[in-house]
Amino acid sequence: MHLKEWWTDPPLQKTEAIKIELFGPARGDVDNRVGSVFDALVQAGVVKDDNVNIIDDLHVTFTKRKTKDAQVIIRIDWEE
Repeated sequence: MHLKEWWTDPPLQKTEAIKIELFGPARGDVDNRVGSVFDALVQAGVVKDDNVNIIDDLHVTFTKRKTKDAQVIIRIDWEE
């Protein structure tokens, strides 16, 4: 929902790097969490697809936090 509100440009066809920082309880698999982030990015029209041809460099970190302090930070670098 927030991504759709904030992203007003056409979907990115190529990115230089995407950094995803996950903060929250240590439950579930990190690959599922990252998959959910990419699903949201694609659905919101931020990136065209989550195919490896579009994403040159991916960095993911996870930091254990209480549920009330959970958050996701996404940084995308691209050339215009």
